Amino acid sequence: MRLPVRRLLIGAAIAVVLVGGYALAGFVAVPHLLRSNVTQFVATHYHRKLALGQIRFNPFLLTLDVRDISFPDADARPLLSLRRLFIDLQLSSIWHRGPVFREILLEQPFVRAMLRADGALNLMDLAKPFAQPKAAPQSKSAPMRLFIGRLTVLDGRTNFEDLTHATPFSAELRPINFDLRDFSTTGTAADAYTLDFSTPLAEGVHWSGTLGVAPFGSRGRFAITALRARTLWSYARDALHFEISSGVIGLSGQYELTTSATPLGLLLTVSTLTVDELGVRPPHSDTDYVKLKHIEVQGTRFDLAKRAIEVAAVHIAGGTISAWRNADGTVNFSALTGAAPASAAAPTAAPPTAAPPTATSAWSFSVPDIEISELDLSAEDRAVMPAATLALQRIGLRLRGFHVPANAPLNLAVDAGINKNGKLSGVGSYDLGSGAAHARLELSQVDLTALQPYVAQYTSLDLLSGAISVAGNTQVSKLRTVDDELRQDFVKWDLLSIEGMRYRMQPARLDIQRIVARAPYARVIIAPDRALNIAEAFSPAAAHARTDHSSSVPGPKAVPTVAHSAHSAHSVDSAQTTSSSAPAMEMTIGTVQIVNGAAHYTDLWIKPRFSVAIQELAGTIGGLSSDVHSRAKVELKGKVDRYAPVHIWGELNLLSASLYTDMKMSFRGVELTTVTPYSAHFAGYKIEKGKLSVDLDYHIENRQLKADHRFVIEQLQLGDKVDSPDAVKLPLKLAVALLKDRNGVIDVPLPVSGSLDDPQFRVGPIIWKAVVNLLVKVATAPFALLGKLFGGGEQMNLIDFDAGSAELDAAGHERLQGVVKSLQERPHLELDVPSAYSPDLDGPALRKRLLEQQLKALASKQTARSQATPAADNAAPVSPATRFQLLVSQYRAELGAGTTLPALSQTIVSSKPKKGQAPPDFAAANAELEDLLIARTQVGEGDLESLGRHRARAIQQVLLEGTQIDPGRVFVINAPPRPPQGDKVRVELTLK
Repeated sequence: MRLPVRRLLIGAAIAVVLVGGYALAGFVAVPHLLRSNVTQFVATHYHRKLALGQIRFNPFLLTLDVRDISFPDADARPLLSLRRLFIDLQLSSIWHRGPVFREILLEQPFVRAMLRADGALNLMDLAKPFAQPKAAPQSKSAPMRLFIGRLTVLDGRTNFEDLTHATPFSAELRPINFDLRDFSTTGTAADAYTLDFSTPLAEGVHWSGTLGVAPFGSRGRFAITALRARTLWSYARDALHFEISSGVIGLSGQYELTTSATPLGLLLTVSTLTVDELGVRPPHSDTDYVKLKHIEVQGTRFDLAKRAIEVAAVHIAGGTISAWRNADGTVNFSALTGAAPASAAAPTAAPPTAAPPTATSAWSFSVPDIEISELDLSAEDRAVMPAATLALQRIGLRLRGFHVPANAPLNLAVDAGINKNGKLSGVGSYDLGSGAAHARLELSQVDLTALQPYVAQYTSLDLLSGAISVAGNTQVSKLRTVDDELRQDFVKWDLLSIEGMRYRMQPARLDIQRIVARAPYARVIIAPDRALNIAEAFSPAAAHARTDHSSSVPGPKAVPTVAHSAHSAHSVDSAQTTSSSAPAMEMTIGTVQIVNGAAHYTDLWIKPRFSVAIQELAGTIGGLSSDVHSRAKVELKGKVDRYAPVHIWGELNLLSASLYTDMKMSFRGVELTTVTPYSAHFAGYKIEKGKLSVDLDYHIENRQLKADHRFVIEQLQLGDKVDSPDAVKLPLKLAVALLKDRNGVIDVPLPVSGSLDDPQFRVGPIIWKAVVNLLVKVATAPFALLGKLFGGGEQMNLIDFDAGSAELDAAGHERLQGVVKSLQERPHLELDVPSAYSPDLDGPALRKRLLEQQLKALASKQTARSQATPAADNAAPVSPATRFQLLVSQYRAELGAGTTLPALSQTIVSSKPKKGQAPPDFAAANAELEDLLIARTQVGEGDLESLGRHRARAIQQVLLEGTQIDPGRVFVINAPPRPPQGDKVRVELTLK
């Protein structure tokens, strides 16, 4: 019995030793070897230091528990980290012939993914030690047998940085939670997973489904909640030309991916996609161009195998769109695309003909139901002054049957409010294949006064009222506009009838048999850019660039609006081949007949304006055409001042893009003495004598105007002054003296204006109003006139001096030469020259100059002590160190030898420089001492006044020396101190 017991004890001892050794190896050796091998591997292959916390291995349960893992990036920041890694390997791996994990747990994992500036992904560094040379392709084999009961990621976090963008992008996802259950590469498990993560902005993603490996495939559901549209924009901002300022996106759907068939099968269904409060604006702007309250896309189905995208419905509800055209012709929305404005000279190319769809390459896209509701559009045209506005309220748009390739005509319906009172409605259809279209639109209660900015831009008038109707013949009745400066009628008529109008879309052509204007009244205007306003009004090319006339034509004043309802119903049917090329529309007008008309001629090119009135105008304009070579014949007769006949005749081309006009008018020898009552009332002076002669001959060709004008007023003399409360309070005799040459002739452009509706209308009053306008402009800006006539510029009377100086610069000399010539050519003018100075500018300059004089004297005194001969006045500039010594001496001379120096100066004086030590900062110390000494320097009022007198005498010297101008015409006068204007002191010369 002893032998078996002994053997049993020996066997038990061996077992204990083996188990103990196994336990010791598992509990102690495995963690130690794992730590050393892993850290050594990282140090050898990555040249980085891996941080590992506590490692525990249970050899009996086959569990591994590792804490606080941290793997650094190349920049020493964490690349990967893990709070805890727990792996539970099952013994059943033996008979399953592959790893079987009951559980894999990753707690608080962190991944820092970064696209470096060179485009490389930092995570690719992890694969470098495992890179293998390319091997010959091997036959396809079954995947490794792998079984995972549960793979869990808890409270994960990911930071993503993209440094390839001009503006680096960064984002953080947290917490990330992932759960995979019953995964197997053999295809016998459920393979279900869920993934949830969110961002610090509460944007959330939920993804759940199943995953198969052999063959690879997946199906599941997904949902994105509260995704900020700006988050997506911030990543793609460098590739976009717009900015998304706001918007919240939500979507949910399901997917199915399979690789078992060819081609790859992907079916994506988004049941609902919503975007709320979407705002779009240009970069660096604080204004949204597009603001949409709610966008909903329903039933989107993406089928890769069928190459089809189907959207059940799209609905946009509520929002605003702000659009405008800038003064340079560009549209604000071009800022959202980054597209440069197209060149006006570049021809528009026809789009390439689309190839017929094929079964293997073409995609199909369909949205059978598109609806927009409660959308407001605000449009402005800022190329005119003031800006023209169009407001469409509560836009409703319904589009049915959109499909590419087209399989049926599109049906369209629209309704909207226009500028509060107007209304637009219409229905139509369009065939994408043939281009055939049919539409019916109705306009009602559209106020024509909305066109006022364009009328003001092109014709300098105010549109007060008007009604339009289109039914067979087109009629515009009771149209009335007024001159925006005189507040008098500009264009009006009782009735304008357009008969026999025919319009064709392709190619575009408009033919009108006859236009009859009954009791029309118009002002004919030569615009400041020398274009004829009538030609512009009739030109079909409304895109001709126009110069802003706001400086010559005052903007419209507020006027009562006379509202007329306008109703328009117009049908257009077309079926033709479409083309993107858009040649100028051809146009012909057989005859324009004028019955009992009136006209007022105004020339805005001439500064100031010339005007004349015509009454009882009758005649015809025949043969108007857009043909470049056409010439319309004009034959009009009427009367001036009710009795004097006038004849207007010539040829012109109003409709061609290449304009042509050859017109003649003539007026001569108009007596100015007849307007004495008006001169006394409006000017406060009688007229002793004067005559006006005018000859006009205009020739326009290819939009170039050549005009021979002659406006001459001879021997104009103002008589006795009359006391009138409405008289202009201006020195009119000074204005006349400015205009008259040495022979008493005024030979300048002259405006004439008046109204035929004035019961006291006479040629004399009209001419006098023009004369007064001219005299007012001359009297209020005399040097502007003189500068244009004799040089020196419009501001020749403004002479600027440097602070503390009485020396004239080159610009001042040039302006005074214009003043000299003006005094020589206008012998009745006298000039006042003020002695101007500015305490705020001149005071500091004089104090600084005085300090420099004191320092110079001190330097000379010190030099004289140390040298046998005195120093030259033009000695080289002293060094900063020498200047510092002079400033210290002056400072102590003024404040006393025992006075403590300022901090910087005291430091320099007290320090003893050592060899190799940087020199003291004399510049800062000198500036400190200079500021203190200048502040103590006193400049009296007498010094400033003396400076002002020196400036006046410098100007007087230029005006009188060698000019033969009577010194009695140039006066030096005292003037009060002037406020500063920039860094110059201005002397303003005045006439009397």
